[in-house]
Amino acid sequence: MNRIMNRILKIALMTVMVGCLAGCSTKINNESVNTPNASADNEVSTNEGVQDELLPYGTVVLLKDSTKRIMIYGHNQKIAGDTADKVWDYAACYYPEGRLNNESTFMFDSEQIDRVDFEGLKQLSDATLQADKGDKWLPVGSVVEVEGVTEPIIIIGRYQKNGDTGEIFDYIGCSYEKGNVSAESTLIFNHDMITGLYFTGYEDEEEIAFEEKLNSVSK
Repeated sequence: MNRIMNRILKIALMTVMVGCLAGCSTKINNESVNTPNASADNEVSTNEGVQDELLPYGTVVLLKDSTKRIMIYGHNQKIAGDTADKVWDYAACYYPEGRLNNESTFMFDSEQIDRVDFEGLKQLSDATLQADKGDKWLPVGSVVEVEGVTEPIIIIGRYQKNGDTGEIFDYIGCSYEKGNVSAESTLIFNHDMITGLYFTGYEDEEEIAFEEKLNSVSK
C-alpha cells in the first residue's frame, strides 16, 4: 500500500475519493428509508440505551423492495433537526463500499429488513485479538485495535480523504461499542496503524471485486 504514512489520528469531517468506486446503480428503498442530507445541520445523532435485541454493528442486510445491501453501524438514531424527532432502529452504509459521505447513511427500522446475509460481532468477549492483520484490505465491519486508541474500532469505510489536508487514508472507523454517532465521532487511519484484529467483516464475491477496484486506484 503505497500511501501516505501518518502516525497521527485525525478526527474530522471527511470527504471521499471513491465516486469511481461506488458504482451504486442498484437501489435502496428510499420510500421507507431515510437518508440524511449532506449538510452539517443534518448529522446523525443518537439516543442512549441501545436495545439488546438489535442486530450488531457490522451486520449486512437487504431491505424489502431494495437491491443494494447495506451494513449496520448505528443503533437507535435520529437525524438532528428532524422536527418529527423520529428515532430509527438502525443507521447503515452501503455494502461493500462503506460510508462514502453523509448522503450514504441510511436510517431504517427492524421490520424493513428482508434478509440478513451476515451477522457482525455481537460482543467483544466473543473475539480473540490477533496480531496478524494481513496485508490486504479489511472489509467494512471488521473490528480492530488501532495504535493510540483505547477502544476497539469498527471499520465503516475505506480509501478516505481528509477534507482539511487532502491526505488519503486507508480506513474510516468509529467506536465498536458506540457505533457511528456523528461525523465528528469517526476517525481515519492507515493499515499500518492497526495493531490487532478482533473480527473480520463480511467478505463475499462482491467484496473481493471491490477490493480489486481499491487496489487499482490506490497504487
